[in-house]
Amino acid sequence: PREVKAMARAGMSPLDIIASATVESARYLELDATGVLAPGKLADIILLRGDATTDVKALTRVEKVWRSGRLSP
Repeated sequence: PREVKAMARAGMSPLDIIASATVESARYLELDATGVLAPGKLADIILLRGDATTDVKALTRVEKVWRSGRLSP
């Protein structure tokens, strides 16, 4: 996505980019039940090919998606 590329070009680390897209966005939107994987929270989960904590391009290589606790086709 454009936003991820722009953040990387601006010098943000992969971990900061992931946090910006998840926990920080949820905090900004005041969505207390989302943004992190923790008991009692709501989460959609993606399985990536690669390690997005070291290579943000891995965010474009989605293998599987779980939405509302169910594996999406």
